[in-house]
Amino acid sequence: MYDTSNPYKWRYYKTVEYPFGQWTLTDASLSPDNKYLAYTSIRSTVCLAPTDPNDLGDPYNLDLSDMGNGRTNNLGYRARFGGSFGIWSIRFSGDGRELVAGTTGGSIVVYDIESRRSLHRIFGHDEDVNAVCFADSSSPHILYSGSDDTTLKVWDTRSMGDSREAGAFVGHIEGLTYIDSKGDGRKCQ
Repeated sequence: MYDTSNPYKWRYYKTVEYPFGQWTLTDASLSPDNKYLAYTSIRSTVCLAPTDPNDLGDPYNLDLSDMGNGRTNNLGYRARFGGSFGIWSIRFSGDGRELVAGTTGGSIVVYDIESRRSLHRIFGHDEDVNAVCFADSSSPHILYSGSDDTTLKVWDTRSMGDSREAGAFVGHIEGLTYIDSKGDGRKCQ
């Protein structure tokens, strides 16, 4: 990890491990309070490492396939694609309590950090989900997802049970690899 507060002179201060890496790290996200870094690879495990240079402990391992009580949610993916899912994109909610992940096979996972379980896992796209974010820093309910299927979708976590998006933006000619919220709950870029 580096302190980049001075863009002309980055200062190294800490190294963290990712014991589950497969080929590359696919994404990383800094918590809103800057105390944790979430990072992942093409696995269903996210590492959550404290950014404090004095905390030399191992990162916390979060299994995003865990639906609580030791149950995993890989069955739907295995049935459709023959294996466990990998994560392409990860973002913290505005309050830092949840993570949203875009995964292989077109699914979106919403994960509660405190309870250490997935709240939602839906198959909302026809291809890998490369980009996810929360729409508003003050509310964890509205999400955006972008996929190789060339669509950007809007989700409301209060109504994700039927796997239908709240809205979709079609017409892109290439897969989407990055999206970010304007922070107003209505616009993304």
